[in-house]
Parts: sequence; structure tokens; C-alpha cells
Amino acid sequence: KLFRIRLKDLPLFVITGVFCISGTSVTYFTTITHSGMGVAAVLMYFSPVFVIILSRLFFREAVTKPKVAACILAVAGCALVSGVLSIERIQPTYLLTGLASALFYGMYSILSKHLLDRGYHTLTITAYAFLFAAASILFFADIPGLYQRIRGDNMLILYGLTLAVAACALPYILYTLGLSYTQTGKAAIMSSVEPVTAAVLGCVFYREKLDIFQVLGIALVLSSVFVLNVKLRCRGPSQKKQSTD
Repeated sequence: KLFRIRLKDLPLFVITGVFCISGTSVTYFTTITHSGMGVAAVLMYFSPVFVIILSRLFFREAVTKPKVAACILAVAGCALVSGVLSIERIQPTYLLTGLASALFYGMYSILSKHLLDRGYHTLTITAYAFLFAAASILFFADIPGLYQRIRGDNMLILYGLTLAVAACALPYILYTLGLSYTQTGKAAIMSSVEPVTAAVLGCVFYREKLDIFQVLGIALVLSSVFVLNVKLRCRGPSQKKQSTD
């Protein structure tokens, strides 16, 4: 029963997998290839902006001052952490692919929240989304070349499986679960701690050095999460009962 879905909801699962997951991957890596990882990361983390706008349109979520402030802090912080202070030289085509990755990434929050509201389990949503994403991404994959590359290399296969579970499936499952307990806009902003985590782990495990701008970026991203949670804590008991968070 966990993986049983209604036929009328099938298009929503297809769109979630094909556009929100595959679309994000294709546009994001296209931007990385032609404009660099830093630019791609900055553009990707414009997604909270799209999520806040779409959440207002589809779920009537309030666009509060703390939420707007947190969004600005998160985007600015991600830009600093990624090491890109300007994107003026980026070609218009890849500016669009970068923003498209942010839009597709943000759409995952919107569609997943809608499916959760329709009574589907977190695992149901992520399982079908990844199923349709995998089916669509085959059009871009070099299967024979991939097979030749990993054949007989057990360690590479292990790395690939670890990445698939720990860096892809599990984060999506946890993020979708989080959408059950908070607004989509807030979830999108709080997910901006991802580049901060990457920067800190790189410093710890690979001894990468953080410059003053990256440290400032980390502080801004963490401040955005703080702003959101202070708003929640300041509410009285009666307000909490009325909250849709």
C-alpha cells in the first residue's frame, strides 16, 4: 500500500521526477561545465526566491519580513561561500540554465508539498520521483561507456552506490519529510546550509582554507536559519496552534 498511487496523480509524480530532479541535474551540470562550480552554486541557491513566490501563489503562505530577510541572507551567504562575488561575465545562455536549475530545484518543494497534502508518504513521493527521474536521464547517459568504466572496479561501484544513497536519495527523503512539518519557503531557506556544510567538511577532511568572505558567508547562512527560528520561538501558545508550520 505504501507505493500505491492514484492514476490521476501520476502526472504529478512524472513532473516531479523528470523536471524537478532530472531537470535540476541537467541544467546544474550544464552550468558547471560552461561557467564553473561557483557560479552554478550561486545560481542554484536562488531557489528559495522561487519557492517563496510559488508558495504564495499555490499555498497562500505569507511572505513575511523575517522570511524575506532570511532569504536575502541565505542567497548572499551562498554567494560568498561559493567564492563568487560577481556573475557579470557569465554568458546569457548559462545564466538561464543556472536559474532554470534553481527553478526546477524549487519546484520539487512545491510539488512534494502538494503530494504530501494529498496524503502520500515521504517514501512514496521520493521513490516514484527517482523512478521517473532515472527513466528520463537515460536519454542523456552513455550506458556502454559507463559500463566499460565501472566493469571490474568494485571500489568505484561502491563509491557510486554510496553517493547515490548518502548524497542523493537520503537528502531528498529527509527534505521531503521536513516539508511535512514546516512551510515550503522556510524549508528551502534552511536547506541553504548545504554549501556551508560542504565548506566546513572540506576544511576538516581536505584541509581546505576558508577566506574571510567564506567565513562571512557561513555566518550569513546560519543567521538566515536563526532569523526563521527566532520568529517561531517568539510566538505565543495561541499563535502556535494557528500556525500552519
